[in-house]
Amino acid sequence: MPASAVRQVVADHLQIPIAGGEVETSMRRFMWLMDHDVLSVVQPDLLFFDGLIRSIKVAYGGLGGYRLHTAHFR
Repeated sequence: MPASAVRQVVADHLQIPIAGGEVETSMRRFMWLMDHDVLSVVQPDLLFFDGLIRSIKVAYGGLGGYRLHTAHFR
C-alpha cells in the first residue's frame, strides 16, 4: 500500500488535525493529499520542495483552497 493511502486510512480514523509533507517533493503528491483531505496542516520542506515560493503555491494555490501552512526547514 502506498504511503499516501496509509495516511488516508489514518486521517479517516483520527479526530485531530494531521500535519505533513516534510519529505514530499512532488506537487502531484501534495495535490493528492489535499484533494483527499489527508492533511489539515501543509508542511512542505523549503529545501526538499525547491524553496518558499513553490511551498506557498501548495498552501494557497489551486490545491483545494486555503490550508493551514507552516514552512519546514531542515
